Amino acid sequence: MRNVRLNINALLIAGLILFTGCAKEEVTDVATNGLTRTEMDTQLDAFISDLETQAAVYAEENPRDFYGDQAKSPDFLRFNTLREALRVTGLDAAVLGGGITVFCPSDRAFGNIGLTPQNVAGTEGLADILLYHVVGANVFSGDLSNGYVPTLNGAAVNINLGAGGHVLELPQVNDAFIYLFDRERYGTVFHGISEVLLPPTIDIVDVAIGAAPEFTTLVGALVDTGLDDVLRTEGPFTVFAPTNQAFEDLGIDLGTLSQEDLSNILLYHVVQGARVYSSDLADGPVDMANGGSVTIDATNFTVDDSGSADVAGIILSSIDIQGTNGVIHAIDKVLLP
Repeated sequence: MRNVRLNINALLIAGLILFTGCAKEEVTDVATNGLTRTEMDTQLDAFISDLETQAAVYAEENPRDFYGDQAKSPDFLRFNTLREALRVTGLDAAVLGGGITVFCPSDRAFGNIGLTPQNVAGTEGLADILLYHVVGANVFSGDLSNGYVPTLNGAAVNINLGAGGHVLELPQVNDAFIYLFDRERYGTVFHGISEVLLPPTIDIVDVAIGAAPEFTTLVGALVDTGLDDVLRTEGPFTVFAPTNQAFEDLGIDLGTLSQEDLSNILLYHVVQGARVYSSDLADGPVDMANGGSVTIDATNFTVDDSGSADVAGIILSSIDIQGTNGVIHAIDKVLLP
């Protein structure tokens, strides 16, 4: 893929290079420098204690960030469930190893989805959930910008900096408020957040199926050509997905096309090897999986193909739809190679 701008601080990009080449399961294999389990627990306890101390100081200095009364929300300042989750998944080694940033859900955040230190170990996909809170570089608040930031889970979180100055205007990561900023220990940066971030759990084909009836024609064509199996692989992929209306407007009976021609059209809607979020789009050509290219107009949010006079509009109400292996943007016209 070429001429696609990643709207991320250069420091973040450098850190991601170190991590995104690793499988998720390899993240837990960070060297522990010969520490025993007991020694690691001691360091993890010290880290959590330090985080809570810094949180208490911050809360005292910024009471409005804690709904105006620190005494009524002490579980905003406790991170015991996070400590247990890191320990049982082995991700404490990564935290103690440094060079990453963690969005830290408080005990209240975990409690909102029914998790406590006593039951968090039984959570299905716990490691994937935690990795969705981790960015592979030291990212301080001054490094953040609006848009999507990749995590070690593979999927991205959406940063919305807001206006600041009031709890409802605090910066957000997905739907969680960032209320504690720039804490650091062991070379790891921590930001306290108000909710647990939940990553996507199904691939982009199942996401499209779940969006029925919007993409039923597209899904049917993928199944007919066998490309649904391709789009269920690790990827990552970005799909500019024509709606049912877009296929209807095309005025072509897809059943009359050869498998080769239909596959060529479908692959002309796929960027292979990258998750291209709306905040990553920039003016210029982008290579597609069929070997052709489209032209992006990031100002008007359109995609110009090579086979017709009209351009496809990216439907703003249906963008950045994430799956485990990619992202979908709905478009209002079928692209023709």
